[in-house]
Amino acid sequence: MKAAISEGCDLSYPEIPGRLGWDMDTVEAKRNLEVLERNRSRLMNYNHLYSSYAFKEMCGAELRKINKQIAGIEEQLNAQPQKTRSNQKTAMHSMW
Repeated sequence: MKAAISEGCDLSYPEIPGRLGWDMDTVEAKRNLEVLERNRSRLMNYNHLYSSYAFKEMCGAELRKINKQIAGIEEQLNAQPQKTRSNQKTAMHSMW
């Protein structure tokens, strides 16, 4: 499947773990997000005028996969600062 899609557009994928935790820092997550957004843009802008139905379906499936990965990374990036702030508040209250 990847070979067929890469014929039309060159996609490079970052390594994305299931969850964004202590093992993956924010800088790497943002870099992965940029790569995924470029790949999504390439897939969306690809001209499928003379493509086969199967190729169009594979591109659609790849686009859904990329969108899901982007949503997951954005959700984890947005959740991470909230956890940090609540931990700081807890630490401040325990000091009093």
